[in-house]
Amino acid sequence: MSCRLFSRLFGPKFEFDKDSMVQLWVAQGIFEPENEKIIEIVGGTVFDSMVEDNLFVPVRYDNLYGQLFAVNENMLDSNLFEGEEQLPMEDFMLADEVGLVSIPSTIKHLSLFCENFDLHIVGVLKSFLGMQTLMLHCECATDFNHVSHDLFLHLKHLRTLDLHQLDITELPSSVGDLEYLHYLDASETSIKYLPETVDSLYLLQTLKLKGCLQLCRLPINTRHLVRLRHLDLDIIGQLKSMPVGLGSLTSLQTLSGFLVGKKDGCYIGELKNLVNLRGSLCISRLENSSSPDEAEQANLSNKKHITKLQLQWSTCHSDRVQVEEQILECLQPHFGLKELEIFFFNGSKLPSWISDPSFAQIVKITLFKCRNCSLLPSLGMLPSLQFLEIYEMNGVRVIDQVFHRKNGVQYLHAFPKLEKLELDTLLNLEVWDGMEDGDFPKLLECRFKQCPKLVSLPSLSYLHSLKHLEIIACSELRSLPDDGIPASVETIIVKDCPRIIEQCRYPNARDWSKIEHVSSVFLDYEEISPQSRY
Repeated sequence: MSCRLFSRLFGPKFEFDKDSMVQLWVAQGIFEPENEKIIEIVGGTVFDSMVEDNLFVPVRYDNLYGQLFAVNENMLDSNLFEGEEQLPMEDFMLADEVGLVSIPSTIKHLSLFCENFDLHIVGVLKSFLGMQTLMLHCECATDFNHVSHDLFLHLKHLRTLDLHQLDITELPSSVGDLEYLHYLDASETSIKYLPETVDSLYLLQTLKLKGCLQLCRLPINTRHLVRLRHLDLDIIGQLKSMPVGLGSLTSLQTLSGFLVGKKDGCYIGELKNLVNLRGSLCISRLENSSSPDEAEQANLSNKKHITKLQLQWSTCHSDRVQVEEQILECLQPHFGLKELEIFFFNGSKLPSWISDPSFAQIVKITLFKCRNCSLLPSLGMLPSLQFLEIYEMNGVRVIDQVFHRKNGVQYLHAFPKLEKLELDTLLNLEVWDGMEDGDFPKLLECRFKQCPKLVSLPSLSYLHSLKHLEIIACSELRSLPDDGIPASVETIIVKDCPRIIEQCRYPNARDWSKIEHVSSVFLDYEEISPQSRY
């Protein structure tokens, strides 16, 4: 079987994302497992080539799945497959409920579009005893909210079962009898739980439950699914706790999050052997981590394929400040990380590793509600950082030279690649200095918001690339910097800063000359047009 032949199951109106298609290919055993751990990378390369050849066409972006594609109608032409496959073309069928009755009972791969998934359709499907792929797409099923128990007792050879977006509230326990099942998609359904028999699906590679808003737990013995590679759901948003012993699923590549628990089998140390994790990982409820030793067992530095890491606390314990600082120090990721987010950290200082220039690939850092932190680390030393967002760090009173560069380091420009900087709700920030000529050489956008004690801005004349400047709710700012606004600036937005606005609104005002060259100026929602400035 080839990737192109399998794609005959997708009509031109059916949308899919890259990851799902590659996971379907892997479930069918299309790729030779020369190196089983990176089969998905091989599949991703094939997918990209099919996009390049216009066999898959981008159609739209979806907030849940990202970029969606559709099959080019020309790809469904059977002449494209002549001489390519030994398998009968009749084994792969795309049908609606009218054409269902004419499908031969020997069908192997079926994608069925129907208006209503009713008992008649179930009866016909039971006759396809050798079917390996069943993909159901129903526009409505309001009077049929479950899958017949005996359907899966007949379809025992299924490798792929796609029920996503069906209006069902439960799966029958008989799904556990599908001993050959590699791929199960129940995403965007109304199921509240999976039957415990799912833990018998020992060959299952992909389990997709994204968008199941009623789902709150996984089967107790999920740890038995030892071949699982993709557990695709919003763990942080959907689950109340992790199933025990998830660390035994050492083939896992997709795991969006981990909820740290207080009982055996739910500790953060369960992450220790999950070295194949890829993409994004959010570790939440870190307040449940009892000690630095326990955090160190997670061994995040050996997760070489994680590109985005979010470390998140939920509650504040004033008596654990030092412990939480030590815990965060032990959660150092690998140096190839590209994005880092730290939410609700309660310690007074961020980890030493966060400003290590060895993080040469990191492009984005977000610090959110780390309210007790009083110092910003030397983030200016990160060579590839492009986006820096700092929210609600109310313990910070001064931004000084340490933020730009480590003590003793000279002749290096700080933030050499930074393009966007946002400081939002630093309620106690009073002073920002330490910026030198040559710092922020690539900065395009700069935003100061909710810094009510900040009395002056740093010199902006060094920012020769700056295009967009926002100053919002910084009520104590007396004026714009004395050396003015860079000539590169195209847009200035000032809101709820009465002293600055007073000095910029009219041609005879003190700071008028500093903004008259800027093409778009907004003061308290009012645009100051170029004509009104002369």
